[in-house]
Amino acid sequence: MNMHLDLACPNFGIQEQHLFSATLREVFPGAPEIKGGYMYSNDQPGLGIDIDEKAAAKFPYKTP
Repeated sequence: MNMHLDLACPNFGIQEQHLFSATLREVFPGAPEIKGGYMYSNDQPGLGIDIDEKAAAKFPYKTP
């Protein structure tokens, strides 16, 4: 994820964003949050994003 590189880079400029829905936040706890125009990472090790397999099972993939 580029956000982690941006956090470590002193001459960082602009980061594109992705807005995570409530469903995605339920399935992927720890996803970055956007507040007041700023993107915030969490304080967990690595990317800090997990997967809740029980929550994911509630939203099976449907072929378009």
